[in-house]
Amino acid sequence: MTQTTLAPPLRLDRCDPQVLLAYYQRAWALEDRLWQSLVGDEPFYLNPDPLRNLLIFYLGHTAVFYINKLQRVGLLQRALHPAYEELFAVGVDPEKPEDIAGKVAQLRRAPLAEVWGYRQTVYHHITVLIHQSDFSAPITPGHPLWALIMAIEHQYIHIETSSVLIRQLPVAMVRRPADWLYLPGNGAARPNPLDEDINLILNHFQLQQSYPESYGLTVTEASELIGRHQAAQALD
Repeated sequence: MTQTTLAPPLRLDRCDPQVLLAYYQRAWALEDRLWQSLVGDEPFYLNPDPLRNLLIFYLGHTAVFYINKLQRVGLLQRALHPAYEELFAVGVDPEKPEDIAGKVAQLRRAPLAEVWGYRQTVYHHITVLIHQSDFSAPITPGHPLWALIMAIEHQYIHIETSSVLIRQLPVAMVRRPADWLYLPGNGAARPNPLDEDINLILNHFQLQQSYPESYGLTVTEASELIGRHQAAQALD
C-alpha cells in the first residue's frame, strides 16, 4: 500500500476486521519505508547510539514480536524461524556499551536479505490470521487477539524510536524514501516564544555593551546566543 499516514486508534469494543487489517498494513508499510531510507547494507550493521543494538536488530525485532506473542496465546501453532525468534526477541538496556558486545557479534552474522525475507513471511502470516479471525466479540485483555493489537502498537512505537536512531547516522547513509509523506504545514511559521527574551537580551547587550548578571551568561555567551538566534530567524 502507498498510504502511510497514521490512523486513529482502533475501537476494540467493535473492531471491524477490515479496519484492523488497514491499521496493521499501515504500520508495516510505514516501518518498511523507514528502513528503506538507509543507503546500502552498511548502516544496518551499525549502532548509531552505543547503548542500543545494531539497526538490523530492530528490522527483525518487530516481526519477531508478532510471532512470539501470537504463539503464546495460541493463535499461531509453530515458530517460523526459531533462531531469529530468539536472536531478535529481546533488546538490551545496558549500563555501558561493552554489555551488548556478544549480542552485536551475533547480529553481524545475520544476512540482511534473509531478515527482509523473514519480515515478508511474517507479514503474510499475520495478514492471513486477520482474515481468518473472529472479531464478533470485543477485544479485551483476556481475548487472544489482544496480543495482535499489542504487537501492532509495539510496531508503531518502534517506528518512532527507530527514526531517532536513524537520525543519528551520517547524512550520506540516509535518503528520503520513495513517496514519503511529510506533515503538511499551514504556510506560516508559529511565533518563537523566545523572540521576546532574546530581544531583551539584545537590547541590554547593544546599549550597555555589557551583560546583566541576572541572565546568568557572560558577554561572550550572550553574543553567541544572539548570533545563533538571528541565524535561525534568517532561515525561517
